[in-house]
This record gives sequence, structure tokens and C-alpha cells, in this order.
Amino acid sequence: MEKTTLMKLLLLFPEKTEEPNQRPIDCKDVKLHKGNGVYKIYPDPLEPGFDVYCDFETDNGGWTRRLNGQTDFYRGWEAYKIGFGDLEAEFWLGNQRIHTLTAAGKSELRVDMSDFDGNRAYAKYSTFAVGDAVTNYKLTVAGYSGNAGEL
Repeated sequence: MEKTTLMKLLLLFPEKTEEPNQRPIDCKDVKLHKGNGVYKIYPDPLEPGFDVYCDFETDNGGWTRRLNGQTDFYRGWEAYKIGFGDLEAEFWLGNQRIHTLTAAGKSELRVDMSDFDGNRAYAKYSTFAVGDAVTNYKLTVAGYSGNAGEL
């Protein structure tokens, strides 16, 4: 049986609003949460918000989570642009939404991995950005920390 690695992608968008009654910009901004789950965020004040899955347990919380496992990720450009899957399980938020989130302020990326032998590792990047459609959603990461080189 071929071994595969399970990865959990966590995106931290730490821009914070000043007023408690303002709409949350990102998961870090959702202060009155009732635990991990789906919350509506508003990274662009001129656009309607959208739902994301927020993880409040990993690495001090406030992460926008995406799991990688059972959903078919063999998709075309448009599917990756707008997103697909189930927010409560396996999904891709969408390159355009991730661009909107990373454009709203300084963002971090954390990738948690485990194999079927129970070995776990993570990679964390203090700088994370996704460009817009004109740049073909160019990925920018920098500032690595973690132990992913050990897995």
C-alpha cells in the first residue's frame, strides 16, 4: 500500500478591526467565537463577505483552515479561482478569496502534515501572499520556521 501524507493548511490573516461591533476581516478578528467552525468574514469592506472555516485551537488560533484528504482536487482553473468543496470538511477556499484575504494585511501560512505512521511536522511562513488573477495568483512565501524538514 502506498503511503501518502495528510496535510492541513492554515492561513493566518492577523489584520484586526478596532471596533468590537465591526465586521470581522478574518478568523483572527472573530473574537466572540464559539469554537472551531464556519464564520462569515469581510476582508474587503466594499464587497460582500464570505464563509470560511476558522480554527481557534492551532498555534494560538485565528487560522483559516483547509484540509487535504478526500475531496478530488483535480480541477480546472475556474474551480480553483472560485473555490470548491465543503467548508465543514474538505475544500479549497478559492484563489480569488485567498488573494482578497492576503491583500487585506500581513498574513502567515502554516502547513501541518502527518503520515500514516503518526509522524507529524509543520512549516510556518511569516510572510504569505497570493497575487490576483493578472499574476495568475502568484504565491509568495518567506520567513520559514518549523520542523517539516524532518518528516
